[in-house]
Amino acid sequence: MIRFPDWQTRLDAFLRQQKDRTFEWGKWDCCLFVADAITAMTGEDPAQSLRGKYNSEDGAKSLVGEVQSHVAVGDIVECLAAEYKMPEIPITRIHRGDMILFNHKRGTTLGLVGLDGISVIAVTDKGVAKIPLAMISADARAWAVGVRA
Repeated sequence: MIRFPDWQTRLDAFLRQQKDRTFEWGKWDCCLFVADAITAMTGEDPAQSLRGKYNSEDGAKSLVGEVQSHVAVGDIVECLAAEYKMPEIPITRIHRGDMILFNHKRGTTLGLVGLDGISVIAVTDKGVAKIPLAMISADARAWAVGVRA
């Protein structure tokens, strides 16, 4: 997976377009938000096998259970990251546009390191939100998204 040469512009446009869109299982949840952002940056959709297959939290858990034996967001992220050759990296090595799995108010959440490099972008019930990277706990996991062109 390779990022487009203008991936920052594409990601910025994507985030601006979607800033007010609120959380909805199977359409705009944390995994599909990050997958859409990755698609904007690379042209590849790491969630294509998940789209249209669930519309509730229970449906998502059932789908994750079908893909892997464990029912956790981290398991599906790990599986898809491996499939799309996005290596797991230490939190200390994350860069703009990389994905990060962390604990937040809703529970385990998948987000994206913002273009400012100091925040995590995640989808919430109120739209897309920025969370200061400094507030993310050290037990978070991260994956490098594509080769930077």
